Amino acid sequence: MTSVILTTPLLLLLYGAAFFFCVFGYLKKAGAFLPLLSAALFVCATTAALLLSASLMEAGIAALLFLAVHFFFENADMGDGK
Repeated sequence: MTSVILTTPLLLLLYGAAFFFCVFGYLKKAGAFLPLLSAALFVCATTAALLLSASLMEAGIAALLFLAVHFFFENADMGDGK
């Protein structure tokens, strides 16, 4: 069984852009725009992957990674004291 996400360049590009905007938005403290853009890109990429018949486990792993990155940066911001 091959991975739909790893074999489709458009999905890799969309997921990569979503993770990049997520990390960049939190590191540069760009407000809410970049994290929301990354979430929208992630939803589009996941929808496309599921329409291309990706397994739910494959989409779930991508979702867990994305949410873990968001959770990490949200908790890192809590300790700033700002």
